[in-house]
Amino acid sequence: MTAQARERLLYQGEETWIATEPLQPFLQSRRDISLLSPSSACLRGYYGEWELRDNQLYLVRLTAFVDDYREVDLSYLFPGKSRVFAQWFSGEIRVPRGLMLDFVHRGYESLYEKDEFLIFEAGVLTGRYEVDNHQQYRERLQQRSREKSEAFAERDARKERSRQVTLITLSGLAAGVLAFCLWVFYFSAG
Repeated sequence: MTAQARERLLYQGEETWIATEPLQPFLQSRRDISLLSPSSACLRGYYGEWELRDNQLYLVRLTAFVDDYREVDLSYLFPGKSRVFAQWFSGEIRVPRGLMLDFVHRGYESLYEKDEFLIFEAGVLTGRYEVDNHQQYRERLQQRSREKSEAFAERDARKERSRQVTLITLSGLAAGVLAFCLWVFYFSAG
C-alpha cells in the first residue's frame, strides 16, 4: 500500500495533519455510499478537514469522489450542513509531531519525532497523551540492520552453494574429459 495522504485538523489554533480516518466508521455504517479512490495515495476516496472546537470533533470540509470520479463535497454526505459533529467517532486520532524520522511508503506508518493521540468518545475529546518515537526509531533501525545482515548472510550462503555446484560440475566434466582422453589413447595405441 502506498503512503496515504493525511487529513487536515484545525486544533488549538493550529493547522495540523492526522494519521487516522475518523470518517470511516460513518462510511462503514452507510452501505449506500461508495467512494472511489482518486489515487493510490487516497484509497479512502476522500480528503477531509476536521476541526476540534470546544472539545468536540467536527467535519468541516470534504472532497470525495463518486461515480466516474465526480468530485463531491460535504453536502453529498450531509445535505444542508456546513459542518458536522462527528458523534459516530470513538477512538484515537494520531497527530504526528516534529520531524519525520522514518518514511514508510505504506499507509500511515511513517514515523515522526512524536505522536500526540487524541481520545474521543462519540465525537467528544476525553483525553490525550503523547508518545516520543525516538526509541521506536532506534528499534526500527536495529531491525533493518538485522534484516540486512540476514539478507547478506543468505546471499553469501547462496553464492557458496552455487560455487560448490560449479566445482562439482567442473570436476565431473574434467573427469569425463580425462576418461575420454584415456579411452582415445588406449584405443589409438593398440
